[in-house]
Amino acid sequence: SSTCVQEDGYVCLGEPSACAAMCGNGFIDDGETCDDANQLDGDGCSSACHIEEAEPNNTVGAANAILALPSVRAGSIALAGDVDYFRLSLAVGQTLRFETSAADDCDDADAADTVISLFAQDGVTQVADDDDSGVGYCSTLQYVVPASGFYYASVKAWRVSQIIPAYQAWFVIL
Repeated sequence: SSTCVQEDGYVCLGEPSACAAMCGNGFIDDGETCDDANQLDGDGCSSACHIEEAEPNNTVGAANAILALPSVRAGSIALAGDVDYFRLSLAVGQTLRFETSAADDCDDADAADTVISLFAQDGVTQVADDDDSGVGYCSTLQYVVPASGFYYASVKAWRVSQIIPAYQAWFVIL
């Protein structure tokens, strides 16, 4: 409209105009975990403005650290049998919600059928897991933390041979 003033980091479209935050503008807006002023994948901040996983992270020892919650991580299961691990610090009594979503349709088992697990501080003892409780074939779990410390979350494909080109792992304290 004639009175619309476009602010830095926003794009205004249409008449009357609708202004919205824009990924790739260099500002971290609501729903973004990073914004590196471009929309390129593979540089640590995805084209959807989520922090990307860093490979290799297929063992507990190489887990990507999640420094603050809530957090959204962009990842992929690029090779058959790949497992992505993330390390997060949790406090006693917190309830963690861990879920996956996918750029490809979670309603299509061939596109994105994830299995997620949460491991105790030793990185070996599985304390929670889920397959398909999320949207479609994606996964979600909630876990009440019994002791403070580092926990490890993993994402893998349900079928060992499956490739998932892009997924998002969401970590939220309820």
